[in-house]
Amino acid sequence: MCLTTPVVAENDATMLAPIANWMQLIGTHPDLLYGFHGSTSSKQPFLSAAFDAADKSGELTRRELTFYLIDLTYRAPEPGESQTLYGQLPPHLLDKTPFIVSRRLSTESSYDLGQMWLEEAREMVGVRKIKSSSVNWAQASSYMLEFPEVAAAIFKRLPLLRCMLMPMRMTKMPAGADVCWVGVAPKSAAIDVKADVRYKPEVKVDLTFA
Repeated sequence: MCLTTPVVAENDATMLAPIANWMQLIGTHPDLLYGFHGSTSSKQPFLSAAFDAADKSGELTRRELTFYLIDLTYRAPEPGESQTLYGQLPPHLLDKTPFIVSRRLSTESSYDLGQMWLEEAREMVGVRKIKSSSVNWAQASSYMLEFPEVAAAIFKRLPLLRCMLMPMRMTKMPAGADVCWVGVAPKSAAIDVKADVRYKPEVKVDLTFA
């Protein structure tokens, strides 16, 4: 699973950390790592919006700062039954797969994951906020978009899970075009991830988050 995280830093940076601040996402969690997912063309509108938001003072246009792109690659530990990137993920593999792709959950898996999401959301955001929402707890795109910060608790409940692909909203995009596909992963498990700075091989990526 390949993700792209934009970062703004000094022109002569030698080390970068893939923090989510520049992505302008709604509902990030400090324990998680984020990156845009998809083809180059599908990522481009969101990367452009992130660039525009970061350049509100013109520092990027004047080349006083640089807009870097960090590419992160997550690989399944071993191929096998648990590696279900293609086809629908059945419910009996929810606690065994290294990747959850929300668009490829079976109906039953989406419901089972939704029950976990609901339990954790009650603890994290409170019952009153849940009752005032119009979430469909059987549809992954509904509960993930409404309470994206709950993903941090899901990784604790599913310890074999390395990365989850889910929809999130971006503040700098117009309504109706603001939903992007984002790869989400725990920072604590990022040490084995392949990370490179696009077009800047001399710049290293710090995944320790110290």
